[in-house]
Amino acid sequence: MCLERDLTKNPLKLADTDIVCYKVVDIPGEKRFKFKTWLLRKLKRFKDYETHNWLYPITIGEIFIAYPVFSKEHLHIIDRNTKCIEGGFIHSFKNKDDAIKLAKTGIYIDVVKCIIPVGTYYFEGKNSGFTDGYASTQIKYVKVI
Repeated sequence: MCLERDLTKNPLKLADTDIVCYKVVDIPGEKRFKFKTWLLRKLKRFKDYETHNWLYPITIGEIFIAYPVFSKEHLHIIDRNTKCIEGGFIHSFKNKDDAIKLAKTGIYIDVVKCIIPVGTYYFEGKNSGFTDGYASTQIKYVKVI
């Protein structure tokens, strides 16, 4: 996913309160994993699917930190020069309905209510140019919707 942003209107921010957001993931179960592995191999998309954080176990209450961890200086370089935020950040949706809509497409299944914790660096913008979203350096899983 790419978070597109206007360099002049959407600067790097530091969360001064918890920000509610929604993450679309596939919380794996053995049968679902086997089916999706088969389906995505048929579609020749498994390699791409495998490299993203859509398919991993999550723990409610856990804070997930993006990798790589950027220094504050590097974050400011990204802020000045990057219109499309991709790897190294956790992408999420601002609106629950947008996350649910994507989840219903079938490739991703689960929607998790999350927070971007106080003190987290984040960007605001449009996910793939369409829906309001965030790209943050960490996120906390609150509950599966």
